[in-house]
Amino acid sequence: LIRRIYRILPALLTVIGLSTIAALVILTPRELVEYGRSAATASLSLSNVHFADVTSNYFSSNAKDAALLHTWSLGVEEQFYLLASLMMLIASRKRSIRLLAMLIGVVVAMTFAANILSVFVRGDLNNAFFLPTHRMWQTVLGALLAIAIFQKQGASDWLSRNSTELTLLSVLGIVFSFVGLSSDQ
Repeated sequence: LIRRIYRILPALLTVIGLSTIAALVILTPRELVEYGRSAATASLSLSNVHFADVTSNYFSSNAKDAALLHTWSLGVEEQFYLLASLMMLIASRKRSIRLLAMLIGVVVAMTFAANILSVFVRGDLNNAFFLPTHRMWQTVLGALLAIAIFQKQGASDWLSRNSTELTLLSVLGIVFSFVGLSSDQ
């Protein structure tokens, strides 16, 4: 977590600083207030929560003018690292890999369920897109796959043997995202 902060924070602060200079010159006072909110939340790695609240979706007209909209993903990522660090700390205090596995399972199940409910029951694609409570399962499963690849001998062989199936699964995911979203969402 600390290494990520040292690597990402200088670039983030540079982007926010330069964007703020441009905002002071270009934006109206009303737009500057909204920009200030997005800059403050981006600085705290909470811009995803902010944009979930103030935009109707990532591609909406009110989102296209948000200078720091691209920082939403950093917010989700940093929130994941905080949660993952907390889960590992709890498991290490108890010295229980089983507890860690249980915590991971609970996070994956709960956030996947939140995503499905949000998209298919409530039709709320905005929260499903921006909020870690709906996306964390993706990051956790990606992290587990990375751990499996780097920690387990033969993982690269497994990936090679199953590359066709994995490619098909990836293409189906992309197709599903296009079919599942209409142009007005």
